Amino acid sequence: MPAALMVFQDGRLYLDPEGDVRGGIVLDNLIHQGHIPVTLGVFVDLKDGAANQSGWPSGVLAAPSTPVL
Repeated sequence: MPAALMVFQDGRLYLDPEGDVRGGIVLDNLIHQGHIPVTLGVFVDLKDGAANQSGWPSGVLAAPSTPVL
């Protein structure tokens, strides 16, 4: 079975094991419990922590800013 792909913008916020989201841990737990299929998590940060210049939340622009693999 092919793996799913989930892209997280502002990745460092999602990967912080002491943070509010703990995305890596949550993703691992959901896969292990069988709630979601095997999923590759890609955690992306803007270059040098630059602010989002569009004024839109990062997730709103995920599709246009995510390269096709």
